[in-house]
Amino acid sequence: AAGGFMQSASETNRQQMQNQQPQQAGGWTCRCGATNSGNFCTSCGQPKPQASGWTCSCGQTCTGNFCPNCGSQKPQQSANWFCPDCGNSNPAGANFCSGCGKRK
Repeated sequence: AAGGFMQSASETNRQQMQNQQPQQAGGWTCRCGATNSGNFCTSCGQPKPQASGWTCSCGQTCTGNFCPNCGSQKPQQSANWFCPDCGNSNPAGANFCSGCGKRK
């Protein structure tokens, strides 16, 4: 009987250790400390942080004002975009129109 108990306890311990490891390689850690693989934190619901930086026309991912690969300057973004459906002016970072909800 004691051998069966020890085997069961060892299996439970192994499962608990697996649950503590990151879910997938390439996942992300939320600011609440939970490790996630999807677009939202499974613990607190926060969205996955977006990668900062920009992609140069040569294909290099850059974080500064100039591309370290070819020297091109970071493109300037317009301040606003106008919805083609309702004509509402929206901030450059908005993905949806605040007037009608159309996706950018």
